[in-house]
This record gives sequence, structure tokens and C-alpha cells, in this order.
Amino acid sequence: MTPEEMIRRELDKRGMTMATASRQSGVKYSTLQSALAGRTKLNVCAYLSLCLLLSIDPRAYRNAG
Repeated sequence: MTPEEMIRRELDKRGMTMATASRQSGVKYSTLQSALAGRTKLNVCAYLSLCLLLSIDPRAYRNAG
């Protein structure tokens, strides 16, 4: 599972929209939308911001899936 897939799964699990995640994490909506659609990869800063927002260990994707 990729980091982007893990973030997508966690957002779905919590019922959180990309717009809400974008606002609360500071990650631009277009960046988040593109990454969660599989067109691009999240950069480290965006990934860590989303992990902090969702209270998940940034290393968790290695053991997920």
C-alpha cells in the first residue's frame, strides 16, 4: 500500500472530505486531489501534515495493506 492509498483509506474511514483535510492540514486541495487519484505522489511535508491531522504514524504505510 502506498502512502497515498493509506491516506485515502483513512479519510474514507473517518468520513472526512478532501476539502476538509486540505483546510485542516494546509495541503493544497489540488495537490491532495491529484495524489489521492494516483496521478502524483505527496511530498514529505504534505504527507507529514496529513499524518498529523489524522493522528497516524507516518511509518504505518509500510505495514498496511
